[in-house]
Amino acid sequence: MDFRKAFGLKPGTCVTACVLVALLCVGMPRVGFAQASKGTPAARAQFERGQAAAKQKHTDEALAAFRKAIEIDPAFFDAHEQFVSETYEQIGYDKRPEAMAKLRALYGEWIAAHPKNAVLEYFLGTVGETPDKADAHFIRAVELDPKLAQAYQKLSFHAEMRGDNAQSRAFLKKAADAAPDDPGSAFYYAFSFDETDVAQWTRLSLALVDRFPANERAAQALYWLGVRAPTEPEQLQYLERLKRDYPVTKFSWSASGMDTLFEVYAKSNPDKALALAREMATSGRADDRDQWKAILAMQEALATSRDLVARSKGADGLAALEAVKPPKYTRLVPLHLAKANAENSMGQPQKAYDRLADLVATEPVPDLHAALMEQAKRMDRTPAQVTADLKARRDKQAKPAEEFDLENYLDGSKASLAKYRGKVVLLNFWYPG
Repeated sequence: MDFRKAFGLKPGTCVTACVLVALLCVGMPRVGFAQASKGTPAARAQFERGQAAAKQKHTDEALAAFRKAIEIDPAFFDAHEQFVSETYEQIGYDKRPEAMAKLRALYGEWIAAHPKNAVLEYFLGTVGETPDKADAHFIRAVELDPKLAQAYQKLSFHAEMRGDNAQSRAFLKKAADAAPDDPGSAFYYAFSFDETDVAQWTRLSLALVDRFPANERAAQALYWLGVRAPTEPEQLQYLERLKRDYPVTKFSWSASGMDTLFEVYAKSNPDKALALAREMATSGRADDRDQWKAILAMQEALATSRDLVARSKGADGLAALEAVKPPKYTRLVPLHLAKANAENSMGQPQKAYDRLADLVATEPVPDLHAALMEQAKRMDRTPAQVTADLKARRDKQAKPAEEFDLENYLDGSKASLAKYRGKVVLLNFWYPG
């Protein structure tokens, strides 16, 4: 068996077959492994000094304290995390390669002194030059400590980057098995099924909620079930449970979920949307209240406009909507549709059409596109005419993309926009993280 190929590693990667066999057999009883530590009392005292210094932006002092904590207890996981983070802070995130090189040299020295320390191997992997080189250290880490779930998670991430989702999920399963009391590992394993086996994803996610009912990961699981549910009743099932069981002032994922709950209500039950906006604006998270006040103002304007249009006062209804300052990060489709409705009530179908067409040309969401097609039908315009019109509007506002020449994260090769001239190019600004 080609173990390097099985684990997605390039030929020549310095990983022995026995290490990989050990990884496959982590379920076997093992003894003598270097387990991750939560810190000895002396190490934790230094760690807390480092945290206090970091909070005051005293980076050098923080680094010294975190390093001292590591020297006292080399398996102290949290101290390593803070030490690496403060090193980036000291050198500068814009000089990340320099910081990583410095950390690789230091961790190499520490591993020479503590060759059986899995935590050191793990953190050497986190500053690896390439995913393949990093994986060699993560594999070594789980050979030394089969309970080090974080290393399996890193291996999973790199497998996903290579496009091997099956291997990525297998590593997440190992992480969940290695740390059965860790809701984070359970969450990521469950979430790995979200696009391939919705029933399994749902089952595992709800099991997580039952096992860790007071944990933020439970709120996160309900959030994603609600956001990605295929029907409105299913969305309401999860998001209303999220609101009921996870107060927004205590759970950040619940606070995030209220945005989606509001959007679901806004589609079919404006009164509930208005009530939710009022509740969040007064008793939601303090940091979110200004946003919810803006949403509340929009929802109140929508209610006012509906009433005015119903009383044949379309101009006043449109004015009420135009006075609204659109809230950020909120779905504005109901506002756009209400403005078009007011214009139609005023006998201005062309203005309504132009409004919708301009929006669809830049934001082709289903609700807006459906409304545009209905508007075109009222004006005796064919779908072909609408398609041609949308293309013309897009071409008119299109701008050339900036040229770029970037390094491939996986193999170091170069990719340039010029290479793809004449082809459709999708730019994803978030991945690989």
